Amino acid sequence: MKISLRKAAIVQDILHAEVKSLKCIKADTFVTIFETNISEQIKDHAEFVAEVQAKIEKYMTIRAILRTLVAEYNVQAGVHKLLSEDAILSSQEIYYENFLEDIQPKLSNQALERHLESIMNTESTSRYIQLHTLTSSEIKAIRAKLDAVIRRKRQIKEKLLKLNVNTLLEVPSEVASLMCELGLD
Repeated sequence: MKISLRKAAIVQDILHAEVKSLKCIKADTFVTIFETNISEQIKDHAEFVAEVQAKIEKYMTIRAILRTLVAEYNVQAGVHKLLSEDAILSSQEIYYENFLEDIQPKLSNQALERHLESIMNTESTSRYIQLHTLTSSEIKAIRAKLDAVIRRKRQIKEKLLKLNVNTLLEVPSEVASLMCELGLD
């Protein structure tokens, strides 16, 4: 059976959710002290717990097989490189966004002189003032870098979607049969 990388990821998520839901099954059981078939209830519950444990182990094994296959096909399809580039671009995006937050262009020399004169004519106790150092064109250039990063991230997302849908991987028969069993074929 062949499935897409996207479907493999969905199956992994479903198996993870199944395991998580089954992990809440406890080995202990509760009975009332007035029941007559306590030994049989204990035996039945122990069998149920063993079945659940076997199912959990099967799901975890199949999930591990799928995870390994997905990793191999990700490398073959180049997904790993795109994910790496996307991570780097995300950190650049955060840097540029933080840098540009509340940024203003520097004052012209004339405006700066007027500003300093205004401050000196007040009874300000501080001898220090905050001045902006970048020109409008320098700020626009940084905004352009941010826009380029955002565009490239969008392109990567589109490529990843195409690769995840179009890259098919051959799954072993045990994976295929479990998928059929769970109605995921």
